[in-house]
Order: sequence, then C-alpha cells, then structure tokens
Amino acid sequence: MIKGYLDAYKALKNKDYLKAALKNANFILKNQLHKDGNLFRNYKNEKSTIEAYSEDYATLIDAFINLYEVTLDEKWLQESRNLMNFTIEHYFNKENNMFYFTSNKSQKLITRKVKVDDNVIASPNSILANCLFKLGLYYYDTNYTKIAKQMLHNMLGHILETPSGYSNWLNLKTNYTRPFYEVAIVGEKATLLKNELQEHYIPNTIIVGSTNENNTIPLLKDKFITDETFIYVCNLGTCKLPQKETIKAIELINK
Repeated sequence: MIKGYLDAYKALKNKDYLKAALKNANFILKNQLHKDGNLFRNYKNEKSTIEAYSEDYATLIDAFINLYEVTLDEKWLQESRNLMNFTIEHYFNKENNMFYFTSNKSQKLITRKVKVDDNVIASPNSILANCLFKLGLYYYDTNYTKIAKQMLHNMLGHILETPSGYSNWLNLKTNYTRPFYEVAIVGEKATLLKNELQEHYIPNTIIVGSTNENNTIPLLKDKFITDETFIYVCNLGTCKLPQKETIKAIELINK
C-alpha cells in the first residue's frame, strides 16, 4: 500500500497520497516494529501479534527505500538498512545464500520453506535480492552486493526454464545486463529537481539527494556546493559531468 500511494503521488502530484503513505509507514514503525528489530504482521485492539515472515520484511524494506526516494528523508533509508540487517541475521541461510520464509527465532519446525517463485505477489527472495542490490549501491556495502549476485546466480536455471514465473528476478537481471545508474541530486533545489526527474519513467536508477551537507549516505559525500544544485549521474561510484537540468541528466542516463 505504501508503494501504491507513492506511485500515485509521483504520477498525480496529489499530496494526500504522500500523507497516506507516511501515515502508514509511521504507524508500522510505532506499532509493528519493536525495539529489538522484530516486526509483527497483525494489529488488533491496540496489540500487535504474529511474528512477521520474510515477505513482510522484504516488502517493508522495499517500501521504505521508495519512501526515501520520494521524501529524501534519510530516516527511511536507515530503517530499510536496519530491517535488512535483521533479516539477514534471522532469515538468511548462509549455506545456499537464500532467505527462509520463517525466522530462526520461530518455534521449531520440521522444515523451513524457501519461497522463490514470483506469482501474483513477487517472492520474498526476489524482493530482498532487488533491495540488497539497491542498498549495496546506496551504502557501498559489498556484502549486500555479494548476496544479491549469488541469489540471482542461484535462480538463473529456473529463470531460463520458466521466465514467466520469475518476473521480479528478471527485473534484477536487467540491472546487471543493462547500464544502471546512481543519481545524486545535491543542493538547495534538490527536492525540485528530484520531482522533475520522477515525472519520467527511469527504472534503471536509484535516487539519492540532499538540500544540505548534513547526511551520512556515502553516495552524497563531497558533492554539496554552496548556492548550487547539481545532478550527478554515476555508475558504480564513477560519476559523469554534473548537470543543472534534469533533461540533461536524463540524456546521460539514456545514452
């Protein structure tokens, strides 16, 4: 729902959709995400119950990354990173580099399932792999990048055999087979230029931005210039000539 509201906001510019997305996200932070990192699925009579599955962490991480790209509020990117670290700690199988559906803190089961098929809803593993790919770029985290690549490698045989059942895995595959860019927008007009950029459909990018130099995201390091706003189109940390106009940045992305 958060992602749906954000897509509607970007397309229609109705601020009520953004407010709804933020209300939803903040409710989850306040009521469903406990201080120890545990996420819960259900909320009734002012009580959260039922420990979350990997699909819950996956979709929430994905939503928070999208919320960051719309608001440029670093809080949401940090929350997505915290959730990812918790998911790796409690759901990740280091032997096959995939995520279980249930936590290692859950009651003991005869077997722990691993869901990989993309049906009506994408599988938790494909969502997590896509998020690991993006977070690896945001934070220059080689461990995230390594896991995402290995997960995709694990699935290549299945993807080639039945591509229609692995659409979200194919989405990740295109990030490795086609150019993918980190777009950093820094300066007083960062929000304005970000909004202009998001009027276009540019799936082969992540967006990072700030209106000041107070941030901790590696992609923004040493890019702030007083009284100027620049768009940096980068690939794996190597940036092209900075631009002041979104149309020029898009031209660099589409080359």
